Amino acid sequence: MRNHVHVSAIIKRLGLHGTVVVSFQLGPTGGKAKDVHVVGGSHNPLLRKAALAAVSNSTFPAFTSHMPPHTLSFTVPIDIS
Repeated sequence: MRNHVHVSAIIKRLGLHGTVVVSFQLGPTGGKAKDVHVVGGSHNPLLRKAALAAVSNSTFPAFTSHMPPHTLSFTVPIDIS
């Protein structure tokens, strides 16, 4: 996801930075995250939008054979600086 964090010009100009905690679901075949939403961290709307876009724009690999064969929920911190 790190490659998908887009720091907009306005975020840079304002010197904004912070961490947004994002939760999402992912199926065993990988692909795009579902039910992506903010669960904590920064309350700045620009940072929240960037964090949500980072997760939503990422493509995830299929689960390994050691993972359960059903949809899992993940919660991750997204650092924006």
